[in-house]
Amino acid sequence: MQVMFHKLKFMKNNGFGLLGILIALMIIAILMVGGFYASNKNGGEINKIERGREAIKDTENLKVITNQNNNQLLNALNKK
Repeated sequence: MQVMFHKLKFMKNNGFGLLGILIALMIIAILMVGGFYASNKNGGEINKIERGREAIKDTENLKVITNQNNNQLLNALNKK
């Protein structure tokens, strides 16, 4: 009987307690909510479309600036 009680006492000390499991689940839940919030921070599909439109506008502006710089360089070279 005493050996059996010793084995039960030993088994009771091994593993995680309920509180440890609950804390681990809370940490996992907090990390999941944080990841979900970070992934949806910029919004849904509408914002992705808007970002695409802004990227197109930015590229068009860069094209205009590049053409202006090229014309200035060509004018400078033609003056020499």
